Amino acid sequence: MTDAKTSDIQHVEDMSREFSKMEKPVMGTARLLTEGEIVLIPRPSTDPCDPLNLPLWHKWTILVIVTLFSVGGVLLASSVGVIMQTLEAYYDYNPRVSDLSLYPTLFMGIGNVVAIPLAHAFGRRPFFLLSCLLMVATCAWAAWSPTLEQHIAARDVMSLAAGQSEALCPIIIQEIFFLHEHARSLTWFSGLQSIGVGVLMIASAYLTDSLGWRWWYIVFGIVNLVVLVLAFLFVVETKYPRSISVLAGDIDPSELLDPAISIPEKITKSTRLPLDYTNYSRRSFVHDLRPWQGHNNWRLAIEAWKQIAVVFWFPNVFWLMLCSGAFLGIYVLCTTVFAGILMPPPYSFSATSLGYVMGSQTFVGVIAIPILGYGNDLVVKYLSRRNGGIIEPEYRLLSGIIPFLSLIIATVMFGKAGSHPDQYSWAGIAVSMNVIFFAYVGMVVTSFTYVISSYPTRSDSLLVVLCACRGFISFGISFGVNSFVKEKGFEGAMNICAIIVGILAALGIPVYVFGKSIRRMTQRYAMD
Repeated sequence: MTDAKTSDIQHVEDMSREFSKMEKPVMGTARLLTEGEIVLIPRPSTDPCDPLNLPLWHKWTILVIVTLFSVGGVLLASSVGVIMQTLEAYYDYNPRVSDLSLYPTLFMGIGNVVAIPLAHAFGRRPFFLLSCLLMVATCAWAAWSPTLEQHIAARDVMSLAAGQSEALCPIIIQEIFFLHEHARSLTWFSGLQSIGVGVLMIASAYLTDSLGWRWWYIVFGIVNLVVLVLAFLFVVETKYPRSISVLAGDIDPSELLDPAISIPEKITKSTRLPLDYTNYSRRSFVHDLRPWQGHNNWRLAIEAWKQIAVVFWFPNVFWLMLCSGAFLGIYVLCTTVFAGILMPPPYSFSATSLGYVMGSQTFVGVIAIPILGYGNDLVVKYLSRRNGGIIEPEYRLLSGIIPFLSLIIATVMFGKAGSHPDQYSWAGIAVSMNVIFFAYVGMVVTSFTYVISSYPTRSDSLLVVLCACRGFISFGISFGVNSFVKEKGFEGAMNICAIIVGILAALGIPVYVFGKSIRRMTQRYAMD
């Protein structure tokens, strides 16, 4: 007996020494595979009201509804350029007409900075419904605006609501899907958004040409009203309290209170626990209809604003913010100048033909979903399997290689075609611009999935930094586009842009190699 007891003590001491040698867990590093199955991260609770426990049809219904909202928001706030020729003629070529497209990007960023921390404190549903309602109201305001000044004001307020398509919608999506589904779900969101905006930009050119620009707002105001009704019925509250251990897929200490209940260390589809209707209330359709589900903590909003200021300086996040701003800035530059290249001879495009050029974004959506969504998830699973089932968020960055290469090549081609229209086909402009848009969508998906995986406790603040800052950068670029292109020429300006992207791509190498060290260094600032 003594020998057995001594052996047990020795075994415990050996285990303790081994444990002390183990590397402390780093936020974002988690076990994705166990016994050949995918671990469900975050760890779902047994609460029927947990949004992770929603049936699959309901999750995809929510994704489609928030995508419809984002289509309307992006189209109305950011794609007014497709009808700009009509608006300039209506307002007698008043130079202030450019404000209709200039200021929305600024106000979309402001909308993110203000609304997301409040949604963190009071819940997602009330602010999403408020944004839908504001879109309907401002569409009516813009449609019946008597002056250019009121038209500009209506679009600025509209953009505060439309900005929620950039951060709040992805937040809602990532809260109802598991970690291994994030890339595909966010790419479906971005892909369907691209397809919807592309088709509607083509329709917009014909709509305004036939009925006038006011009907553009009326028609899409009705569409937004339908989205509001659908959101009221189906977009439930997705904010749900989770501990750090649960966000990593581990057991919550509260689950161990009853030793008689066997709790699996990791939850997979086959080991998922049944819903507990004894200790939790059933999900009620009538209860879900309440616009506000009871979240009420002003302190969380204040904390969120503080967190935004902190995560902004994380080296990996700061790099992705610069990348997102550069990708969007180059796309904004191209959409600002492409009409001036294609409408004069030798191309002589009509205003409606420009709608087809912008509408080609539909193909971007079709291509992006399988490559950037499912492809990203497959690569992550493969690398995690080779790493003993452990996922590292840096695996998500590998999908950024395609956007970087695409952007550099397309940017150079756009510059050459713009400077030498006599030597290049119109496709040098049209195709290059849509490849640039593809690269931008790819960077959005890459940056979102990486930061959410790296710092799951700070997803709200991180998306605000990425979305708001790229909007501010885009706004700044809009002021200097014409003088920049005039001074350097299309080829010179785009070559400079390509060089900047190349430098950012090179900076991504140390971010990937030392990513875990960066997360270890910064995680204490991301702990609740």
